[in-house]
Amino acid sequence: MKIYACHFHPNGFFISGEAQESFWVLLSHAVGWGRFTMIRPDDEFSATGGLFQLTELRPADSEQPESVIEGSNVLWRLPEALEVLKSFQHSSLQED
Repeated sequence: MKIYACHFHPNGFFISGEAQESFWVLLSHAVGWGRFTMIRPDDEFSATGGLFQLTELRPADSEQPESVIEGSNVLWRLPEALEVLKSFQHSSLQED
C-alpha cells in the first residue's frame, strides 16, 4: 500500500493511502503497533484511496496483528529513515 501523506492534528494522527481497508504498521519499537482505520474515502491522491486515523496502539512485543503493512520506516522520508536506521544500529551495537 502506498502512503501519500501523514497529518498530525490535535484530533489525531491521519494517513492518506491508496487502499480503503484498515491496516496495522509497526510505528517503532518504542511506540509499538498502530492500527489505522478508514474514516472516509479520499480521492485526492488515488481513485481508490482513503483517509485513515490511528485508532489503536499495541506494544511492539505483542503478537503481530493481521493486515500488517510490511516494510521498514514506511512513514518516513528517506533522510529521516536513514537517521532512524543509524541510531537503531548504533544502539544495537552498544547493547552487544
